[in-house]
Amino acid sequence: MRRVVRCNPVPPVPPVTPQPPVTDAPTPATGDGCSRRVVELSVPRRYRSAVRKATASVAGKTVATFRGGKARVDLSGRGAGKVRVKITLKLRGGRTRTDTRTYSLCVSR
Repeated sequence: MRRVVRCNPVPPVPPVTPQPPVTDAPTPATGDGCSRRVVELSVPRRYRSAVRKATASVAGKTVATFRGGKARVDLSGRGAGKVRVKITLKLRGGRTRTDTRTYSLCVSR
């Protein structure tokens, strides 16, 4: 006859307690933090070696000018909704390229 011996006894399973339902309601914003956004922009990889100057603009106003690397754009003070950031690249040889990116601010999740 075979005998089974357990070295580590299995503890009993605790009873399951009901959890409150999860709601998709947005959390209230604290102070002015709702529209505070800082976005880091970088030049698209395919143009990185040929860029002479890059300019980022929001709503037609220039907010950052950089060469090659990265730039930080502060979107504070903007209301909820979508914001388009336009990056204009001046390349070697006089060519110009534009890249448009859209960011959503204060989206209820």
